[in-house]
Amino acid sequence: MATTSSTPSPPTQTPTPRLLAIPQPLRRLFNAFPLQTLPPNALPHRAPPSTTTTTTTSSSSIPRLYIFTDNADDGRPSYNPSCLKAQAALRIAGVHVHVEPSNNHASPSGALPFLLTETGQVLAGGKIFDLARARGALPTVKDAKIQAYRALLDNAVRPAWLYALYLNPRNATLLARLYLPSNPLLAVPTSTTLTQAASAEILKTTRTALINPLHLLSSYREALDALSTLLGEHDWFFGDAVGLFDAEVFAYTWLVGSLAWDDGAMEEVLQEFGNLVRHRERLYQRCWGHVGEKVS
Repeated sequence: MATTSSTPSPPTQTPTPRLLAIPQPLRRLFNAFPLQTLPPNALPHRAPPSTTTTTTTSSSSIPRLYIFTDNADDGRPSYNPSCLKAQAALRIAGVHVHVEPSNNHASPSGALPFLLTETGQVLAGGKIFDLARARGALPTVKDAKIQAYRALLDNAVRPAWLYALYLNPRNATLLARLYLPSNPLLAVPTSTTLTQAASAEILKTTRTALINPLHLLSSYREALDALSTLLGEHDWFFGDAVGLFDAEVFAYTWLVGSLAWDDGAMEEVLQEFGNLVRHRERLYQRCWGHVGEKVS
């Protein structure tokens, strides 16, 4: 049976309805305001360059090292030990990189540092040092004792560092300056997250139920004593050439002396070991060209 309608019939046959057909109200809207495909937005200045587009700029032939830093333009040392270790190792090896300020959220691995090669390959952790050895003069140390001394850094020096920066209330201003957002609504939860992570790492490393600041400082002093004995009157720790372990020690000793601590207990202890103080200044002068001043 035919139906009647006040709406005139279209002059042509009505097409068969399609799945996901656009409703008439939306169709009229799109006809009035057609969608346009815009070109992609350019990446932020500090973002890693695209790995799918070949660039012709001179910087495309130089790896980029993404680290915590306030001073990317002049390449001064990072204020983060892990980043500074990588930065120093690459300079020791003579591998030139562009330093880019970044944060953990921008890292593919969730932590800094990471390095972006000329071909777009992302390197993190030990692979950064593998590149330094492959391209430059970073000697491989075969001394079996090196692992024991690395354990001193991990188990005694690092816990003292974590307490000093993240948990010691006297250094709260420094922590805020280095890692906390300026917005108070963001700074409070970020500070809580950092302090909880630092506490958990200290307890896990020291295998204790409570954090004892005096015990941490005492263990730190014992570790420095052992490192000082190892170094003796030599310029570098293992052999006649500066190497990765020198960068590992420097990553802590330099920051202990160069950051603007309100509680400088770690630097006071370090000053008891003159050869370690001379070692950090020797390595800084070799890699950065001059003895630096406080960086933060």
